Amino acid sequence: MSETPLSTWQAQFFSERVCSRSSGREGVYFREQVFGALGVLSEALPDVRAAVGEQNFRFFVREFLSAYQPQDALGTTLIEPFLSFLRTRPELSAG
Repeated sequence: MSETPLSTWQAQFFSERVCSRSSGREGVYFREQVFGALGVLSEALPDVRAAVGEQNFRFFVREFLSAYQPQDALGTTLIEPFLSFLRTRPELSAG
C-alpha cells in the first residue's frame, strides 16, 4: 500500500484552501483576511464606512473578499477594487 507523503498533502491543502482564488469563504485564512481588510479599508475609507454604517461596511468587505482574493500581504491593493465593487451594489445605487 502506497501512502501519500505528508508534504504532498500539505502542498495540495495549501494550494486549494489558502492560495486558490476560489477558496473564498472556505479558505483557511478567510476570517483573518476579512479582519485585515477591515483594518486597511476602514483606515483608508473612513467616509465610506461612516456613510454606509459599521455593520454594512463589514458586510460589504466580507462579500467583496468572497469574490476577490487579496494580492498582497498589506491589503493596500484592495482599496480601488473595493470601491469598484461598491459601485456595482444595487443597495447603494442612488436610483
